[in-house]
Amino acid sequence: MSLYKKILILILLIIPTISLIYKKSDSDIEIIPQSISHSWNISVTYPIDEIIQELDFKDKDFLLPTIRSTQTQNVTNSRFIGALNVTKTESPNGTHLFIDKKLRKLKSLTNSAQIEILDGSQKRPLISPLTIEEKKILKTKFLNIKSLKEETLDKLKELNKKIISATESKSDIARKIYFYLIEEVPLDEDISNIDEALELSSGSSLVQAEIFTYLCRLNNIPARINITYQIKSKKGSQKLVPIFIPEALLKNDWYLAELTLTPFSKLKEDFFVFYKNYEDFKSLFNKKLIHLTVNPVLLNQVDSKFYSTRLKEKHWLYALFSLHHLPITLHSVFFTVLLIPIGTLILSFARNIVGLKSFGIFTPILLALFFLETSLLIGFIFFTFIVLLGFGQRYFLDKLYLLAIPRLSVLLTLVIISYTLFSLLIYQNSEMFQITTSLNYLPIVIITGFIERFSIHFIEEGAVNTFKALIGTIIISMSCYVIFQLFYLKRLLFNNPELLLVVIALNILIGSYKGFRFSEVLRFKEFGGKSS
Repeated sequence: MSLYKKILILILLIIPTISLIYKKSDSDIEIIPQSISHSWNISVTYPIDEIIQELDFKDKDFLLPTIRSTQTQNVTNSRFIGALNVTKTESPNGTHLFIDKKLRKLKSLTNSAQIEILDGSQKRPLISPLTIEEKKILKTKFLNIKSLKEETLDKLKELNKKIISATESKSDIARKIYFYLIEEVPLDEDISNIDEALELSSGSSLVQAEIFTYLCRLNNIPARINITYQIKSKKGSQKLVPIFIPEALLKNDWYLAELTLTPFSKLKEDFFVFYKNYEDFKSLFNKKLIHLTVNPVLLNQVDSKFYSTRLKEKHWLYALFSLHHLPITLHSVFFTVLLIPIGTLILSFARNIVGLKSFGIFTPILLALFFLETSLLIGFIFFTFIVLLGFGQRYFLDKLYLLAIPRLSVLLTLVIISYTLFSLLIYQNSEMFQITTSLNYLPIVIITGFIERFSIHFIEEGAVNTFKALIGTIIISMSCYVIFQLFYLKRLLFNNPELLLVVIALNILIGSYKGFRFSEVLRFKEFGGKSS
């Protein structure tokens, strides 16, 4: 390698290294900014016909719980799909929907809203003050143990004697119960009966919450069970599973006690409370008759204005080249565009070092983007189907002796017809295919070009070489797809685009390699073992 190349590679590596070191040394400029956006589109679905049938309401009016704003969550843009007028009433435990005779005729009702988790810290206290309405019903509701069987009550009293001392304060009692459940009653969602849980010393989140609540009530501490949900992922639509968390009243504040986390009254981020008292709607949640789904509101998960302001304060050069100046709608585009050079690096390594064959330079990368647009399972099934079909179409079109542009236009039309039929098939069986993304225009262009290139290569190079190139293309595409899925890599490149200089340096290194490829070493290894 020439001295000029060595100096160039060294410069390309030094510039981004110095940049990252400078950012890392300054705590106010993160290499990968942390997400500070906790806004979600939430959908609460009530299958009215199932609720009426299961709970036997018949001609009765009834109430349903729905999400509302609290001290840790803000709910906005609330609207109801399936009904024009829905009556809502407020209670200390949450917001109620009034289902009268008119609404009973609906098959289902959906409450669509936007929820924002107000505190974005990793762990936060969740404490709410006692309301005037709650003071009136403390003894009658939140100290009630009449619903327990005598046998269960005796077991709880016996357990209470073992872990609680009569001289302790209410705060200490609640903490002792809390830590007892964490240490002695591990989570087991298969155990949903409180008697069984007390015998086996394990139980579901609901059973754990019930034990905590009843033990608190035995010690004259008002307690209730909150119905909460946690948004576990930042990607795509997700169905939420209820988590039952007990809440104890100590002095004049309610303390939420998450039994799977420590310390007392601390929660992870993206937790929200749906309703404050499980006992009000016990049957609904036992029979899983309410369904919650969420989607992230924003494409980017960083406050770009806030981040840009900090960059300007630290160094004008960083602010000048920051992609956070772009509109939010363009952020998702550049999240993908900046990964394409990484794809070319993988392609260079696979072609020049490993020795894989592929259909040109851009085809494997475009195919990886195709898989990203459709999901790997759907994309690969459609790709296999359409390549076989397309090759047959191309063979049939050759018999018509058409000119290049009309032939390609016919091929494109046939691909669109196939794509349309395939889309209908997978969306009618969405549960089987587990669709998480939407289909769009890009796959049509990619597949049409691929079919044309595949068929030309088949005529010019023959079947064996074509299928070798096909296998190589799929391997490279799959590798690119895996890399393109790394969310932190996307964030790293988006916030530090100077790292693309490293990609250039590595491509120069690979381009300067003149030795044997790995496939050639395997191919000619027998010659290397023979003595001259």
